[in-house]
Amino acid sequence: MIEKTKPYCWAPWISFQHGNVLQGNTPCCEWQGKRHSGSIDDYFNGEYLKNIKDAMINKDMNFIKKSCVECIETEAVGIESRRLRYFKDPTVLHKQTDSIIHFDYRPSNLCNLKCSMCNPGASSLIAKEYNNFVKKDYIIPKDYKNFDMSKIQSIMVIGGEPSIQKEVFEFLDYCCELGINKTCYMHFTTNATNCNKQWMSRIEKWQSKSVEISLDGTGKTFEYIRTNGNWNAIEKNCKIYEEEIEEVCYHITALAYNIPNLEDWIGWFINKKNVEIYPVHGCPHLSMDAIPEKIKATKLRYLKQFDNPFVQTLREIIIKSSYNPALRKELIEKTKRQQQLRKGNIYSVNQIYKYIIPGL
Repeated sequence: MIEKTKPYCWAPWISFQHGNVLQGNTPCCEWQGKRHSGSIDDYFNGEYLKNIKDAMINKDMNFIKKSCVECIETEAVGIESRRLRYFKDPTVLHKQTDSIIHFDYRPSNLCNLKCSMCNPGASSLIAKEYNNFVKKDYIIPKDYKNFDMSKIQSIMVIGGEPSIQKEVFEFLDYCCELGINKTCYMHFTTNATNCNKQWMSRIEKWQSKSVEISLDGTGKTFEYIRTNGNWNAIEKNCKIYEEEIEEVCYHITALAYNIPNLEDWIGWFINKKNVEIYPVHGCPHLSMDAIPEKIKATKLRYLKQFDNPFVQTLREIIIKSSYNPALRKELIEKTKRQQQLRKGNIYSVNQIYKYIIPGL
């Protein structure tokens, strides 16, 4: 049974992230603290997880402020974090078990796009671009077969880009061998570049499933932020996912490369059933703090016309930001570097960027 003491977060008791993308085993995908390399058995029975649980029960904020910074920042702008969602989990509310019920698997950084806010650990193409060797042996291959999945209620499959990873295919096949595709909820993320039969045939085997499609804009905005992406192809694939999967959510990251010209793309998302927008994490120069207040004020006035939950969240992200000239300078410098390495010019997206990011 789950302990009666209310911890800062329930993730260490009910959630498990396993994979090379986050450099080992962790309680959840937002985890920014120390990772555990090695076997699943050692993760659950060693000192690593015990120390995390102790910190959560004792609400050790020196520890938590580092490891849980992503949820802390998300909550600061009024967005419900994964931490808060865990408090609503029926298993937590009814204190039914302390067994892992949420399994997050992300074995590889293999990806076919180079997104502006991404990093070598989550994109093989970015790793190659920067000649960044990414270690791939944080976890033991197929160690999940030594993990008891009988009580798992939900599985997350995240990349890199999962739809092109053989390890993900093998994992989903294994889950089907166990029969949990008939009893377990499966959620996956995708950049919507792939809807081929090899991938979709595996997705179709799950009775209960959802997909989160990451876009960050449409048209030229999308193609600039997500290098190698073709918007026309992506839009067609989005329609396929909407036809095949009942629960589709669109994920937007609020960036210095899409919010200044939001008028160009936001209309595509307004009538979608489920859209979520989040502040960028790990790239301060791409945050709203790098955008001059005059620009942000114009965007806030424009957004007033929309009565929409994700638009309201975007307004909060903008309102709670504070212009930092040093971050704008960093934005200019890193944009120059990015454009030396990748195709595309931000000025072709919208002329407003000549003011925000001059001298390119």
